[in-house]
Amino acid sequence: MSSTTRYRLIVRQGPLPGKVYDLAKSVLTIGREVKNDIVINDPEISRQHARLTEQADGGWQVEDLASTNGTFVNGERVTGPRLLKAGDVLGLGQTVQLEYAVAPEAEVTMIAASPSPAAEAPAPEAAPGLFSLPTSEPPPAAPPVSEPTPAVAPRFSLPPSTPPAPPAQKSGIPTWAWAVGVGGAVLACCACSAVAATVLVLAQQGAFGP
Repeated sequence: MSSTTRYRLIVRQGPLPGKVYDLAKSVLTIGREVKNDIVINDPEISRQHARLTEQADGGWQVEDLASTNGTFVNGERVTGPRLLKAGDVLGLGQTVQLEYAVAPEAEVTMIAASPSPAAEAPAPEAAPGLFSLPTSEPPPAAPPVSEPTPAVAPRFSLPPSTPPAPPAQKSGIPTWAWAVGVGGAVLACCACSAVAATVLVLAQQGAFGP
């Protein structure tokens, strides 16, 4: 395999099954202590259990670091440095098994093509031109104009109310004057009747001669 081939360890048995550890350094240690490159917290694993070392051809070898429960490759206990092949199962004690596998080609390409932190720095923005115009935002859309609602005529119209008749104007002649006038007329008629009756009686008696 070429030197660009990348390898990884995949947890097949033990804590966090399916977890992937990429072999990104030339030397990595495996153990229970947090200072190891690959930390696996399991009672079967020693504080410093095994060491992985990258080879010149891009492969890896494993060696046991005098662990209590031993290091195994495909079920065989490791007593010295042991070269690994893709698909080998690395056992740590009796409860942890890690598969030694090749990383997918797509991920290898991504790692090789990833830019350095300096290249990721954004380029400074160009100074605006002498006659550049500021970008104006489009004016907000005018709210829709609602059409006026036509007035609805009432279904039942009330007849117009009749205005009250104006109060009768009182005559300028007081009431007592009317009473005096009527009374005088009556007395005059009575006096005329009495005079006429007296004249008629006297004429019958011959008081006025033949």
